Amino acid sequence: MEIVGSRWKKRDIQIVTDYSVKAKITLWEEFGEKFNPYLYKNDSGMYIVIVTATAVKEFRGEVSFATSYASKIYINLNVDYITSLIQMFATVSAGVQTIERSNVNSIPIEEEMSFNKMNIKELLDCDWVLN
Repeated sequence: MEIVGSRWKKRDIQIVTDYSVKAKITLWEEFGEKFNPYLYKNDSGMYIVIVTATAVKEFRGEVSFATSYASKIYINLNVDYITSLIQMFATVSAGVQTIERSNVNSIPIEEEMSFNKMNIKELLDCDWVLN
């Protein structure tokens, strides 16, 4: 966990989408505290993490996500699609790595969360580029 400003806590993790695109997601406060990388053993296979109600941001051509107060996190849900993803990613390294913060953001989290707001229609209408 990293302390931002005088009291905010966050944890950055890297995710791989089902299209093999890597992105960063910031887990704020209790979401970051509950998602402790030491709980997830490297030899236990792939973890499929679903995070709902996130803020989506693009900076320097990279898309990143951040939790909000409405977010929920699900890990390895017992549904067919998740099982197929676990099998698909079975050959990918499942190591959990902590991402260190690269710079200090002087904007309060409340203000930062209001940037680049989109509704579902706007998000779905975006042009997504997959590498």
